[in-house]
Amino acid sequence: MQISDNEFNSDLWKRLVEYLNAQLERHHKSNEKSLSIELTHEVRGKIKTIRQLLSITPDSGNRRNDGNI
Repeated sequence: MQISDNEFNSDLWKRLVEYLNAQLERHHKSNEKSLSIELTHEVRGKIKTIRQLLSITPDSGNRRNDGNI
């Protein structure tokens, strides 16, 4: 899947990136707390997923064009 520059510049994409960054910050803060091993793994998985989504933005330096996120 490829996303066009117009799509990256859309208001929807900008709002999505803003939301994802807020979620990333929230998960980082919760990961700083004392959590069980299971909850720590869950939070780290969420952080990884959000980072993967954010990595496809052109300004991230990690944009992938091979169809994988």
